[in-house]
Amino acid sequence: SYYGFPITIYEPKNDDDLNYKGTGAQIYQVTTKGIELAADLVKPAAPEEIYEDWYNVIQRLLYIDDALYTVSRGEITSYELNNFKQISAVKLK
Repeated sequence: SYYGFPITIYEPKNDDDLNYKGTGAQIYQVTTKGIELAADLVKPAAPEEIYEDWYNVIQRLLYIDDALYTVSRGEITSYELNNFKQISAVKLK
């Protein structure tokens, strides 16, 4: 089975600052042998971005039949559940 969650990545820059690296989702496969990363759906930060855009941060993940959906305030994106390739994306107003 799979376990997925939204994620925003920051890395230490120095003692007082952090570097924004990207936002998206990560999906892990859970088996009797352990837990492995199945899909990294994180979109890297653009060079000028210093923090995440709250409008596009993924709020929810869900699956229906053979598709995984990531939902943010600005977009719903679908992925194939067997290989996590993007199917389509719909912008929200």
